[in-house]
Amino acid sequence: NFIGRSFTPILPLHLGVLGVAPDRLASATGALIAAYSLAAATSAWYLGRLSRTRPPRGLLLITLVGGAATVAPMALVPSYEMILGLAVLLGLVSGGSLTLCYTIGGLMVPETVRTTAFGFFSGAALSPFVWNSLDELSVRETGYRVPMLTGLGATETAPFFMSVNPHTSRSGHVGLPVLGNDAKLVPNNGKLEVRAKGPNVMP
Repeated sequence: NFIGRSFTPILPLHLGVLGVAPDRLASATGALIAAYSLAAATSAWYLGRLSRTRPPRGLLLITLVGGAATVAPMALVPSYEMILGLAVLLGLVSGGSLTLCYTIGGLMVPETVRTTAFGFFSGAALSPFVWNSLDELSVRETGYRVPMLTGLGATETAPFFMSVNPHTSRSGHVGLPVLGNDAKLVPNNGKLEVRAKGPNVMP
């Protein structure tokens, strides 16, 4: 997760060095990120299922070692196609590591009191259809609605500056500024841009 978030902002610069034409940088970057994300989602699904029959700590060690071995050559490859292949491989090898961490954390809680307390997602909003489907699934499986926390932020706001509480959380709602933060809506190119101010915002 840290590697993916750290590498993404400089990816277009690196692809330019590899010879990708300036008018293709945006689409090449998007294709690479999409390919990695699909591979990582596949890895998370597969490793989640595999952790039911295999020790998750051992699987996590394999994903971490495999991820490190895959990331190392990325700085040395001479072409876009090779870095695309390594990105897919990285997603497949280490994309499920966060899933394994959650599994390990869940196993540390005694089974008699183990349950899902809340959900968290990031990167994009959930559509009302997906949100309502998750609500229906949680009620069917647990007997109650599992609260999902939403907010607005970025890496530079460490990690968010607006958030909802479990009672006001719904699709399309990002909440109010958290304690110590201010938000301001500013017109920008015919739209409203939200600006953040607080001790957690990077200068």
